[in-house]
Amino acid sequence: MLFLLVGLAFQTAATGAPAIEPATYLDFFHETARQVDNPIHGYLNGIPPEVTKPAVSDILGISHEEAGKLLQIAPLCVADIDRLEEQGRALIFRSRLERADTGQISEATSERLKELEARRAAIVLTHVQQMKIALGESTFRHLEDYIRVHAGHGFFPAAVQKPI
Repeated sequence: MLFLLVGLAFQTAATGAPAIEPATYLDFFHETARQVDNPIHGYLNGIPPEVTKPAVSDILGISHEEAGKLLQIAPLCVADIDRLEEQGRALIFRSRLERADTGQISEATSERLKELEARRAAIVLTHVQQMKIALGESTFRHLEDYIRVHAGHGFFPAAVQKPI
């Protein structure tokens, strides 16, 4: 895992672009996973809305095949993170109780929280590496640029009303 983290950091440094934080990749994976099976719901006066949702490949500027690979990887990352967070709920609750009781978190709990965060980052970066292998270097760099530009602003546009 450490090799993976160092390798990604080195490659990012070699390209001269700022490193993308694992939390940003996780946000991207979360939003991408929502694109997998996210039908448009809602009716206006009993009539289904005439809305359109652009394809992931069109939004990201990648092929349909590449988008399909991404749409397989993203939900797996989200599921792995969800399992990790479920395992860490008791630890997080304990840290909150400690802070409320004593005003601080014990060193042992703090270390376990750091370990949890390191595991989260490792899981995300493992999936980033899988994405890089699946998509190839060129498409991966293209997606990295896309992620950098859209970080914090939403990676996918909302569905829009079809013109009448």
